[in-house]
Amino acid sequence: MIRARVQHNNKEYHLGQYDTKKEAEAAKTAARRVLETLDANRRRPTLPVVGVVEAMVSRGVFDAQPSLMLSLAEALLRRQKMLSYRQRRTLYPGLSDDDRRNLAARVAPKNSIR
Repeated sequence: MIRARVQHNNKEYHLGQYDTKKEAEAAKTAARRVLETLDANRRRPTLPVVGVVEAMVSRGVFDAQPSLMLSLAEALLRRQKMLSYRQRRTLYPGLSDDDRRNLAARVAPKNSIR
């Protein structure tokens, strides 16, 4: 008897025992096809629309969880700083960070908020 098993998404599936290697391979092939089809048909989570989240915050949906709002704001700020830093390095390659800051200060409009 030949035992047929397949692994998919870090899980092992036991398909049974077969008399011939050919039957075991056919069972493995069919199981892989079914598992891949199930994965392809699984709904992927969609990202929330920024406007919806902003409206929810404005309406006070998260007022009962101020720590959640704070952690979200901190994560967004960290991401914005990282992207801003990456953009500055792309705009002014080869300059030191001090030279970039000096150049950005001269180029920035007088009444801009930083």
